Amino acid sequence: HKAVRHSCITNTFKRAGMKETKGDKWNILWGRRLKDEEYMSLTPYQKVNHFPGTWNIGRKDNLFRNLQRMKRWKGADEYYFVPQTFLLPGDWQLLANELDQNKKTDSRSITHQNVYIIKPPASSCGRGIYLVNDIADVEKGELTLAQRYIHNPCTIGGYKFDLRMYACVTCFDPLRVYIFKEGLTRFATEKYKRSENFIEDRFMHLTNYSVNKKSSKFAKNTDADVDDTGSKWSVTALARYMREKGWPWDKVWEKIKDVICKTVIAIESAVNSKIAMFVKYRNSCYELYGVDVMIDSNFNVYLLEINIIPSLHCNSPLDRKIKSELVASMVDLVGITPYDRKTYSEQVDRKRKKRLLGFNSAIIPDEPTVSTGVSPRNSSGKEKEDKSTRPTSAKDREDLEADECSSGPPSSDDEKSEGGDAAGDSPPAREVKVWESVPCGCNNQAITFNAMRKRSIQTLWKPNFISVLTEEDKEVIRDHVEETAKRGNYICIFPTAETEHKYCNLFEQPRFYNVLLARWEQAMLAPNAEAFTEWLFNDNPNPKE
Repeated sequence: HKAVRHSCITNTFKRAGMKETKGDKWNILWGRRLKDEEYMSLTPYQKVNHFPGTWNIGRKDNLFRNLQRMKRWKGADEYYFVPQTFLLPGDWQLLANELDQNKKTDSRSITHQNVYIIKPPASSCGRGIYLVNDIADVEKGELTLAQRYIHNPCTIGGYKFDLRMYACVTCFDPLRVYIFKEGLTRFATEKYKRSENFIEDRFMHLTNYSVNKKSSKFAKNTDADVDDTGSKWSVTALARYMREKGWPWDKVWEKIKDVICKTVIAIESAVNSKIAMFVKYRNSCYELYGVDVMIDSNFNVYLLEINIIPSLHCNSPLDRKIKSELVASMVDLVGITPYDRKTYSEQVDRKRKKRLLGFNSAIIPDEPTVSTGVSPRNSSGKEKEDKSTRPTSAKDREDLEADECSSGPPSSDDEKSEGGDAAGDSPPAREVKVWESVPCGCNNQAITFNAMRKRSIQTLWKPNFISVLTEEDKEVIRDHVEETAKRGNYICIFPTAETEHKYCNLFEQPRFYNVLLARWEQAMLAPNAEAFTEWLFNDNPNPKE
């Protein structure tokens, strides 16, 4: 889409062997957010760059509404990175009470006054942002965000700065979150000082490139290898500078990762609800976030905003270097599967016929018969049920739901000749799910629904936890292992061996696959980690931790 069309995106896709296409014959989409119903027509081999429901952090008001909810629920110690925020006009009186405190102090001493920064909820590039220390200066009736101004920012050479970091989420159930190793350090163009015109000077307070490029003092980067001069540095240059000064960069870096994880967890439940309604396949979506954070003089980290469509314009050699590596590593991380849409449609059609014809392998011999718990009709016209495999609850069905196409069909020669783009007609918008008994990875026998009820999160904490896993569970682990193996310049920050203990209490409800991957990461630290890998990919006997 033209609104998000950047050279680093198009060039990376072309170098990966892809070509731009129109219609529904595509493998990967980079563009606007889809409408909810548009997700329903995705095939297992198509990937889109947004999840449904992530506007809960993409708009500033929604972001801080969710963070304030988590802060009230889990306390300020957990969500320490959220500045005091008021949503106007609803919180008008609360903001007025805060600013009225300024009348009790020396009006000439701006240092001791409450200052709030006013932001529109859905704008970008610094548009509509201004500072106030008097309620009379706040425009009434408009939907805005009032956030306590960080009065003691960390400065370099007297200049205030913020960090633009990048995070990529490839799945919400299980949650898989990555942070890009590199980022941008963006400086204001006026030195930070408390003076009479403190409130009015935008070049002192705002670090946005779109604002400061208009300043006569803006210093543009001209060499990607010289990343510590001018008004924009790399995060690597900032880390180097802080270490040389003896400042605790490593602690700041850990806090940044913590901020990203906790922010994504704040909307995890809402996004998963949307996914359950509109997305058929676990790995259909991915999303790149621009995460803006600020460091204060005590090296605390504060979240400023999240961009679900971060700017990838390359205005300098440094921008081009960082953002090109960002997108290239993202394409490797997400993974694209070339496929023949015609072959896929035929496979879906065979599955539909099997369902309609009662799974008669004699009529449709080219597909294996599966155990579904549904037998041919008896003389009374009613279907006989296999009670050992009949779903007994919605939770059982959720755990046992299998994708209609668990493995992709091979690409045809025609497909390859067209440069890897998908070909053929669109499959039906949605297929009826079939409940099957799932083969267990430990003994190759079918697990009944009664047995599946015993498979709970508690069983994952046993030393032989892999003995209760199904083939679908193994596939979830394989997805994670294969994805992290090709992560490039990304770092996996969720799941890790520590995430279950560190973040489990922040989820509205525990999820089996989140705990499973955390346990897998812990198993990878065991002395016999190689035995677990052999079990995962070669069906070797079950190891124990």
